[in-house]
Amino acid sequence: MTYTPPIWLLAGLYALGAIFAYVGALAAVSAWLSWRLDPARGRTLRYLALGLPFGTAAAVFLTITFASTQRFSTERSVVFADVAVAVAMLALAVAALRLAAIRRERIALSLAGGGSE
Repeated sequence: MTYTPPIWLLAGLYALGAIFAYVGALAAVSAWLSWRLDPARGRTLRYLALGLPFGTAAAVFLTITFASTQRFSTERSVVFADVAVAVAMLALAVAALRLAAIRRERIALSLAGGGSE
């Protein structure tokens, strides 16, 4: 006999997992940048908090698109490629958000008179 959970329970568990992953990612970035004494930490966290869901959606979309070109194969090489597509898209999103945060922080510091170069 197998247990088939109701859809609402599965959806709730997936949502809870997504929330834990999101909060965990922000906490990890916060801890790392705090340890590095990064002056753009707060701005980076704000940008990530707003942009990470869009980067995740793009990663999921691109991964599904790639998997569809492979007819959703479960061959090891295709599964690894799926993971690589998702990781690359997330890395690109995080890098773009971090770059935007650093640029904005530099502009704010130069306008406040903090840049005496």
